[in-house]
Amino acid sequence: YDAIQLRFSPGGWEVRNNLADNSIRSRNGVQFTNIGNVLNATPDMFVEPSTGDLHLKESAIAAIDLGELLDSALTDADGDQRGGSSDIGADEYVNVLNVVSPPSSPSNIIVR
Repeated sequence: YDAIQLRFSPGGWEVRNNLADNSIRSRNGVQFTNIGNVLNATPDMFVEPSTGDLHLKESAIAAIDLGELLDSALTDADGDQRGGSSDIGADEYVNVLNVVSPPSSPSNIIVR
């Protein structure tokens, strides 16, 4: 199977920044330009592919910061902003740090 097939169009399409695990193919002579696609994605690039969680892991170095920022895709599938170094695919990797909040100030102190 092909990850993407182009068919029955006037041609001249650009296929950009896709993350897939198979080829992109033209049918019926459709002409297209293939730019910045990664076609060798593996399950270990995603958080939990068996349950449909296709958010990128930090280790997905074949896709992170290697895409071209497109005017038609300034945000990812979750609505996260894409930066100057856009990620390839539908998800923009967001590094969420586990930040520990400082303890609350005590409220039962009396100063005499």
